[in-house]
Amino acid sequence: MFEVLVWATAAVAFGLAFIGYWMSKDVFHPALFLGPMLAYTYWLVPLVVTRDGVVWHLLPRSEMVWVQLYYLMGVACLCGGTLLAGVPRRRVEPWLPSLEVRRQLLSAGVLLGAIGVAAFAYMVTISGGMEAAYGRAHGGGRASSGYVREAFYLIIPGLMLILLSSSGRRLLRTELMWLAAIAAPMVFHGAVSAARGPSFMVLVTLTAGYYVVRNRRPPFVLAFAGMGAMGVLLLLLVTHRGMIHLGSDRLEFRGVDAVLQFVGRPTPGNEYVFGSGVMIDASIKGEYQWGARYFIQTVIRAIPHQVWPSQYEDTAAFFGIEGVHLSVLGDLSQTLGWSATRGASMSLLADVWKQLWWLGLVLLLALGWVHGYVWRRAITSGRIWQLGLVLLLALSVFTTQQTLQAMLFRVLWMGGVGWIVWRLMVRNTYQRTMAAAGSTTPMAAKKFMDARLRGIAPRSLALRNGPR
Repeated sequence: MFEVLVWATAAVAFGLAFIGYWMSKDVFHPALFLGPMLAYTYWLVPLVVTRDGVVWHLLPRSEMVWVQLYYLMGVACLCGGTLLAGVPRRRVEPWLPSLEVRRQLLSAGVLLGAIGVAAFAYMVTISGGMEAAYGRAHGGGRASSGYVREAFYLIIPGLMLILLSSSGRRLLRTELMWLAAIAAPMVFHGAVSAARGPSFMVLVTLTAGYYVVRNRRPPFVLAFAGMGAMGVLLLLLVTHRGMIHLGSDRLEFRGVDAVLQFVGRPTPGNEYVFGSGVMIDASIKGEYQWGARYFIQTVIRAIPHQVWPSQYEDTAAFFGIEGVHLSVLGDLSQTLGWSATRGASMSLLADVWKQLWWLGLVLLLALGWVHGYVWRRAITSGRIWQLGLVLLLALSVFTTQQTLQAMLFRVLWMGGVGWIVWRLMVRNTYQRTMAAAGSTTPMAAKKFMDARLRGIAPRSLALRNGPR
């Protein structure tokens, strides 16, 4: 029965991804990103990890039927939720902002990108320089402040705002130079540190963002091949992580066998094994956190550690839970007799189970709907919603491969900062140019732009608002 459920999970993941594309004819529909990655975690990994039966020394096989059933239902809810948002009948034309708005978009993008680059430079400097920071496997700069560490990721909304400044026309040489300069630190970190998350984020932002702001899409075959190549690249990075660093002299290609060995390693460090163990442990103990960890890792996490040094311990004690760190949650010695490897992740669905039991399926359905809703607004309204769509696509690797709060906190952080900069630097300028074009109120400005995008606004006003 377990094997049947594993294959059923693959059918649901790929099937809903195909339905998402068939309904939308859009290779950037969230189902096409979430479905294959969920299939990797909950179909390919268990298929390989259980092939020799060694894993049953860590996981009781009798419990794995209901665990895999939950995985199947979770995949169906998350991917199915993206379809519930529906498919719009019309799509927005490429946004044609005025020259002044383009300048503000470029300035906003450069500002956020500069903050991210500065954070990268600071962390490398206090770590002793490039050689000290990246002269070891999975290296990188370090900082005691979480705000500095997370500021590095502002490179992503910065890149997207620069791409939005080129909406409706070709990228200028200046914009290309800014994109290269701002993306370079994250590309370098992802490659030399063999970091899957940053590598995926910057590649998706540059490729998907380029097409999204122009309301264009690559051919399905090209997009499918690109996603496959990206998946292979991420697996090659992690399987060769021990050999990738500055000054390495033993880098050699290990071949496909090394990738399969990584995917199917039956150890406590495997995400599928760890996640399944957490679910079984929580079921035996009856200990669920009912969303407390999500609150702590988003709201409480935003409070500087210098202000409240024992923030995690105090709030965990207040909610009456054993802890919020994976080192605590990974101790399964009382029920299964082992503990997770340091640095392992339990993956999305197991994390939601630990928080909300079977009720977590409702959260997964809502999460999928949010992805679908943002996608729908991006193709019907454009502008700031396009930034939101690309941000969710770039973070889909965290959504599917790590815990929910790993994605949720970064969405709130990068999306929130991007929205604030948009409001302060872009929105007011946009409304001012609309007023100069003949609209006198923000609502009238919005109606004017919507009408112009549908091609029914007076051409004279459209020309005054900015170049086509």
